[in-house]
Amino acid sequence: MAAGDPQLAHDVRRRIGHLLLALGDRAAAHDTLVRLLHDVERVQGPGHPMAAEIRRTLQWLGQVR
Repeated sequence: MAAGDPQLAHDVRRRIGHLLLALGDRAAAHDTLVRLLHDVERVQGPGHPMAAEIRRTLQWLGQVR
């Protein structure tokens, strides 16, 4: 399933990060999203829309900490 489809794996990890955020675990959400951003940029490139979305979420997290 996700092993052959990096976009699906990235989407699942993004959803996990958002779920952690919704549960109030900001530290775990931040860690999950930072690791995901690194992987998305490596595989898809820094200009990929998902990378931009993750950066916006991380920026927001930094403002509410």
